[in-house]
Amino acid sequence: MKINSKEILLGLSFMITMTWLGCNKEHYETFVDQGTQVYTGTATATQAIPAKTGNGTATISAYFDANNKVFNYTVKWSQLDSTATSVSFYGPYSTSQPYVLLRTPTTFGTPLPTGNAGSTSYAIFQLNALSDFDLDNLRNGLWYFVVNTTASPTGAVRGRISYVTTTYADH
Repeated sequence: MKINSKEILLGLSFMITMTWLGCNKEHYETFVDQGTQVYTGTATATQAIPAKTGNGTATISAYFDANNKVFNYTVKWSQLDSTATSVSFYGPYSTSQPYVLLRTPTTFGTPLPTGNAGSTSYAIFQLNALSDFDLDNLRNGLWYFVVNTTASPTGAVRGRISYVTTTYADH
């Protein structure tokens, strides 16, 4: 059996080239920062449907990390009609339409905190991902949030969530 050195060199050359290309592929991909979208909102008792009397208010500070598909938010409330039981997200936003529930990610097993003031923070991760439709509606100001209480289980305060800006990491 005669060994053809040309064929061996050609085969080795091909294998080395393919291995090198496969190993170096990751090094040539460029990361494109999709940014972090910033949102805020203020809820009042008068925005609830039906409108409530009282001085209850809540604020939301939210961030959507477009790179990792994570929606983080903090809701703070005060002067509610009773103890908060959950925070829910609804859409599309309307000043007169009934609620269309999108998510109730924060439900307190034990009322937290006791009384009419408090706050909570939560994150919606990829496993419970927001669809592109959800994100478009959020970005276009079509989401609102509701803080439910023991006295008002369908919403003590309600407010629209508004897009503020998109921030990008420094490179």
